[in-house]
Amino acid sequence: MDHANESGTFNESVLNLSCEDVADAVKTLYNVTVKSVKKLYGYDDLNFRINSHNESFVLKVKQQKYDGASQQAVLTKKIMKHLNADGFRVPVAVTTINGKDVTASYVFGDNKTQRQLEMFTYLPGKSILELKLSPEILVDTARDVGVLFGSVTKSLEKLNNLLSIENYVVSSSDIWQTQNFPQVRSYLHFVKDKNLNMVICEVFDAFAAMFPSLKKQLNRGLIHGDFSTTNIIVEKLGQEMGVIDFEDSTLSYRVFDLSVCIGYMMVSALDVKADPMLLIKNLYQGYASVASPLNSGEKEILFVAVQARLATSYIMSRYTLSLHPENEKYLDWQSSKCPKLLLLLHSKGKEQTLREWGVLPH
Repeated sequence: MDHANESGTFNESVLNLSCEDVADAVKTLYNVTVKSVKKLYGYDDLNFRINSHNESFVLKVKQQKYDGASQQAVLTKKIMKHLNADGFRVPVAVTTINGKDVTASYVFGDNKTQRQLEMFTYLPGKSILELKLSPEILVDTARDVGVLFGSVTKSLEKLNNLLSIENYVVSSSDIWQTQNFPQVRSYLHFVKDKNLNMVICEVFDAFAAMFPSLKKQLNRGLIHGDFSTTNIIVEKLGQEMGVIDFEDSTLSYRVFDLSVCIGYMMVSALDVKADPMLLIKNLYQGYASVASPLNSGEKEILFVAVQARLATSYIMSRYTLSLHPENEKYLDWQSSKCPKLLLLLHSKGKEQTLREWGVLPH
């Protein structure tokens, strides 16, 4: 479900696939005759845009450890199916030729490499990050993003009540889940700037002191997990936006999903020289107009949760860059703005920031 203008992925050195390899797999598993194939950016998976004569899809060649029957994978498909049925523009999983399976194993080429594949409908358009909107238009669009995010949150609350997820096991090792943020500290040495390193240390300390005492106050439920500007798709301004990339969907604290959205919208603000604080004020107004209001505990932790996401994005990009220096452009796409935002939020402090965002009254 990745949209990009250029090809590239971290797994290319592990598995090189030609367009013919991909087309053969799609024909074999889905009985779709491929007109063209375009490689897309992917963080963990190999992703390809597939064009047939009258439809477009995204094929995901999963990493070797992926299990399509896992609790996480099954939940992801249920969330996408539910949101689609509830009227949202989201990708839908395509069943294989047997009409039942949405995950299939396939053996590629002479080296007999077996991977699991999944194919989804393609959402036309570009991500908000790719659009490079003018500062004024982006600030105005932020309210629409807030409404979309709040509406998705409400819809997932309905699904939460329909599913039996009391026994759902949330990963304790996924560092992209905000509740696991303290684990990122072991990578802090990849941040070379001393002042930034100190600021991030303060974020770690604040989160460690705050989260254990507040978590009982935080509302839990199904979340998208990565509601960022790379995953919000716009076909035409003023029309309904779409949402992609549900691989991080899980059962977690809803305020952490909001913090991800806020963090990456601030990144996009800097990208086009818009005011990030005004942008988030508009976003929060849109969110609050449709979603349940944040309680006192959620307001208390929101500031540090946003900082935590920005810190995670930057730290892990530096770590991954040390392993894959050839992917610097892709890694810096969002993460290069994170230090400036972390320093900005540090200088303003929690109370002033929340007031400027409209979370607290002036």
